[in-house]
Amino acid sequence: MTIQHPSQRRSQPSAQPSPFRVVPPAAPPAAPTAQSPTAQSAPPAAPKAPAAVSKPSWQRRVTVWGAIALGLGGISLIPLDYQVGGDVELSWRETARQSVHAPMPAMIERVLVQTGDRVQPGQPILQLVSRDLEREIADVQEKLAQAYRSLEQAEQEHTRSQAALLQAIAQEQATRDRANRVLSRASQLEQGLLPSEMQVLQVERQRLEGRLLEVSDKISRYDVLLEDGAIAAQRVDDERSVYRDIQRDLAANAERMRMVQRQLQDEAIGESGNVAYQEASVLASQLVVEGSQQISAQQGIIITLEQRLQHLQQERSQLTLTARTEGTVITSDLDLLVGREVRSEGVLMEIAELSQLVANVEIKEEDLEYVQIGKDVSFRPRQSKLESYDGKVDDILNNVEVDATQQQRVATVRVVIDNPEERLRLGATGYAKIYSERIFLYERLGRELLRLIPERFL
Repeated sequence: MTIQHPSQRRSQPSAQPSPFRVVPPAAPPAAPTAQSPTAQSAPPAAPKAPAAVSKPSWQRRVTVWGAIALGLGGISLIPLDYQVGGDVELSWRETARQSVHAPMPAMIERVLVQTGDRVQPGQPILQLVSRDLEREIADVQEKLAQAYRSLEQAEQEHTRSQAALLQAIAQEQATRDRANRVLSRASQLEQGLLPSEMQVLQVERQRLEGRLLEVSDKISRYDVLLEDGAIAAQRVDDERSVYRDIQRDLAANAERMRMVQRQLQDEAIGESGNVAYQEASVLASQLVVEGSQQISAQQGIIITLEQRLQHLQQERSQLTLTARTEGTVITSDLDLLVGREVRSEGVLMEIAELSQLVANVEIKEEDLEYVQIGKDVSFRPRQSKLESYDGKVDDILNNVEVDATQQQRVATVRVVIDNPEERLRLGATGYAKIYSERIFLYERLGRELLRLIPERFL
């Protein structure tokens, strides 16, 4: 018995009649062939839905356009900050910087600050020294010391002159007193009045003269008696001895009288010496006056020299250079300045206030009306774009000029950037934005469109 494959069995015709009836295939539906079982069981009205999607109604179009219009309207009402700006380079403020100059040719002796130091007004920063000035100060001090020595000598001479004057005055007074006494005695002699000592001598003379007459008479009588032999010769000799003694006393009295007269004459001559003493006092007075003049002259010289010395010392004090403004020392290599000869026209050091820096922003001519002094400014440095620094509009320059590209006219606006931590440096570049006002989006678009329209068409 041979076994056949089922397929072989199906492929062979059967002689027996088939119980099934052959039905022709139905026409395919208009819908896609890939349908879900649910779609195959849907009613015949379902194919009308695709016809509604491919052809929207006018209500749908109105709704869509209305939604678009509302969306655009809402977007146009979004508030925006209207701002203008440009690339800038930072610099220091003109009123917040100091260029340090030497007041005269000098040499730098010491540098009292370092680069980056914060200084205050009046703080010493440089110490200079001038050899010419020091030599002149030493010369004036020497002259001043000599003037003080001359003044001391003049004062000593003046003191001696004053003492000599006092002595001359005293001597003149004594001479005057003696002269008065002499004049008084001379007047008495003229009037017949003898001085007391001459009166005594005159009385003594009169007594001796009387005594001499008595002895002379007695001798004459004794001579007669001696001739008569009535007395001895010895008695005559005794009387004659007495007579000679009286004569000697009279001679001595006369000598004393002459001595008194000579004394009066000497005193009279001394009267003429009074003139010499007066001349001595006059000379002493002149020496006193000359001494006073010498003292005054030396005092004048001292005053002049002290004023000159004070002026030179003021110039020396100016060689200690100080900061006139608060700021930061920005000059480098300061240690190389020590020992250098400098002149007044050279810049030794620069100090700048870095807590605020300035920059010039070029604004288009048509944007100038939106910029006002005091408006806020935002600056982003190129070295650190994520950091922002606040500022203000400081000034708007009057001139409107053509920019570097020669394509548009711009105005220069000066802004002040706050730099409290002094992280920004001079010469740093970046972008500065000036905030003008807060406007809606449609206003901004209107302004931009307005710029595109030439002025002659408005």
